[in-house]
Amino acid sequence: MSVPLRVLALSFLLLVPAAPAVADDHDTSYTVGSTAKIAVSPAEAEDLRTLAGSLGISFDEARDRFAGQELFAAAVDVARRTDPQAFSTATWTPESEHSAEIAFVGTPSPKVAAALAALPYSVAVSEDAARTEADFEKDHIAIQEAIAALPGVARVQSWGDPATGRLTVTYDTVAESVATTADAVTATAARVARGQLDLELIPGGAGVGVLTAIVGGNPLLDCTAGFTVTSVSSTGVSTAAHCDNGVPQTYYGGSYATFGAASAASNGDLQWHKFVGAVAVTNKFRYTSAGGERFVTSATNPVAGSAICYWGKTSGNHCGTVQTANLCDSSWCRLFSATPSTLQPGDSGGPWYYGNVGKGISHGYVTNGIGVRLYDLATQIGAHSYLGLAVKVTP
Repeated sequence: MSVPLRVLALSFLLLVPAAPAVADDHDTSYTVGSTAKIAVSPAEAEDLRTLAGSLGISFDEARDRFAGQELFAAAVDVARRTDPQAFSTATWTPESEHSAEIAFVGTPSPKVAAALAALPYSVAVSEDAARTEADFEKDHIAIQEAIAALPGVARVQSWGDPATGRLTVTYDTVAESVATTADAVTATAARVARGQLDLELIPGGAGVGVLTAIVGGNPLLDCTAGFTVTSVSSTGVSTAAHCDNGVPQTYYGGSYATFGAASAASNGDLQWHKFVGAVAVTNKFRYTSAGGERFVTSATNPVAGSAICYWGKTSGNHCGTVQTANLCDSSWCRLFSATPSTLQPGDSGGPWYYGNVGKGISHGYVTNGIGVRLYDLATQIGAHSYLGLAVKVTP
């Protein structure tokens, strides 16, 4: 399928590292954590070697930059679950004074504070964020859906930073009067935002290639499977929602599976297929073209700035870094972006991971108007929960 490509002007917002300080009752920005040796598992070491090659750095430098990132991701998930009324955003910052940064609206709970203080590196904590992630996400998705539904709007992409309340929206238009469409976008965004967000609206947008695969008519999975998933009474495999689900049976790993359900686009590009008949169920996933397998032992959403890898049946395995941790594109939300961009058709739905941690499944990629790849897109691993699914993390 041919996808029109257009030039996209990008701007990404990161938290400014807070100056080191001793926390007291009056500080809204302070530093926690300690200095300790960080263990690297064999699986992480393998990914770091691949990442080092992608970034053109040594293995030791890659280890220094990214070792311990999953400890932070786990602490961020604790904050997200325990303090939804306070948690705002988090960023892995290996090249700054602090290894990690996290922001809250107000003071985090003792449980979250303890999890952050236990980390073996410096963590910059801010308590003066503009919005919580949960509140920001509701408005973000509402604005995305409202603009995408406007006549004359061809494609919408949006991303933002809850800590600053800044949301950037880019859009393509097919209307004869660009000005008329721009006025409608501005009015719609302002109405839905209700003054709660700092909006930046950019006409011109981005061309995104969703990785549809060639369907030859055989009952074969046309994309790449993601992770083994379980529901209340069934076990299956996840993949991207834009992949084909209209065939009576889908073939995967030597066993037949049938379509289970697909998520609403606002909850990510995700569907799953139930296994039919006797099949061995494990928490393994393939990650090399040579058939290498790993166990996934946990699942956390990615953090901006952290290292990440993926495998797809077309392009094999690649590693890079997370650019934006929560992004919407057209009707799809709960996505993240990563560079360098290397996804190919057929990779859709494939696993994103780091070490033995599941991170997401492939969605697509973004390119500029002259064919230059900008970044890849994937659905956050946490989107599985919106289908009532759990990623299998035990044998």
